[in-house]
Amino acid sequence: MNTWHSKRARAWRWYVVVLALAISILRGIAAGHASGPCVELPEMNAWFRWSRGWIGGDGVFTIPLDGGRILWLFSDSFVGRVAEGQRRRVTMVHNAVAIQKHAAARPDIFLGKAADGGPASFFDPPDRRGYFWLFHGATNHQGLWLFLIQVETTDATSAFGFRTIGTWLAHVANPHEPPPAWRVSMRKIPWGIYPSDDGGRSSGEPADGDARRTLHFGSWVTRVGDELYVYGVDERLGKRGMIVAKVPVSRIGRFDRWRFLGPDGWVKDFRACRTLADDITTEYSVTPMKNVPGKGEPRYLLIQSAGNLSPDILAREGPSPVGPWSEPRVIFTCPEPARRQEVFTYAAKAHPELSDEAGTVISYVANSVQFKDLVDHAWIYWPRFIRLPAETRFSGD
Repeated sequence: MNTWHSKRARAWRWYVVVLALAISILRGIAAGHASGPCVELPEMNAWFRWSRGWIGGDGVFTIPLDGGRILWLFSDSFVGRVAEGQRRRVTMVHNAVAIQKHAAARPDIFLGKAADGGPASFFDPPDRRGYFWLFHGATNHQGLWLFLIQVETTDATSAFGFRTIGTWLAHVANPHEPPPAWRVSMRKIPWGIYPSDDGGRSSGEPADGDARRTLHFGSWVTRVGDELYVYGVDERLGKRGMIVAKVPVSRIGRFDRWRFLGPDGWVKDFRACRTLADDITTEYSVTPMKNVPGKGEPRYLLIQSAGNLSPDILAREGPSPVGPWSEPRVIFTCPEPARRQEVFTYAAKAHPELSDEAGTVISYVANSVQFKDLVDHAWIYWPRFIRLPAETRFSGD
């Protein structure tokens, strides 16, 4: 029987030592919070509550395709079955995709196939190093473009035994066909700073004083006119900030056309990116607001989990896709951590393809510092959905 990877299981056990106390404290804090203005969407939750095949995962990005179809992108995922409230006969793959024929249909999940015929990740790194987690992307006249974060295990006994080693841009030339028939090519993105085995950097050698800097793009992509804004993170000494690049929609695969927002405007040097918002998480979203009461000018909505094991989901708004951003407001306190001590929530982001005049649809994921919980308690580790009502007012309005 194929079970989850033993190294990953050992690494997860270490999270108990490092994080359990913090979650216990935050759980107590969360119990006293109001849930915020968002409402839960159990009908959307039901889309992914399957008892066989794909039975849970994180990531949860969406991209609109032609004909009203929606592409779903998942990272670490369980494959197996659910019975009596538990996951059984499980395998973990590092990514999966799904196609939803329209916004009310149940999505169809697609996996890769291992040499022995078992389930495998849908995308694998061409250089055979590590594995991919799937981030956001966009479409243009050339097809579908996806950002893939390359990760590898460095120490299976450590809570911090994983690292990002690269970012790839995948091109699907025929996204109108079913995923198993996709023609995929990949190129490594040159814009990035990552740790290396010897304590240096794997690319983008930073200036003095930036020895612990990590920088990459692909957290989110928003189209503004004829340009794509490609968002990322810049982390230095444990502080993570939002950064952004832009590129013509028709030239996303031309790295020489990318520009990066620095202190004095758009520049060619990605190292010069300025921070647009502090305390950002690796996954977040920036989307046009569907309806802003009393405002004629377009506004943009930034959605993220609060991070640091907090159960809160935060929202900020701004007058442009690069801000300036308002102070974060708690719009929802996820209830799952109050249900079980070891549970935490993360990966909050908006889904404009599912949103309408009623408000913005947002997803998040519940996880546990006890890897065994993901098997023994099958209510954990599924996409969960809420709606931020369109009439929600933000501080300063």
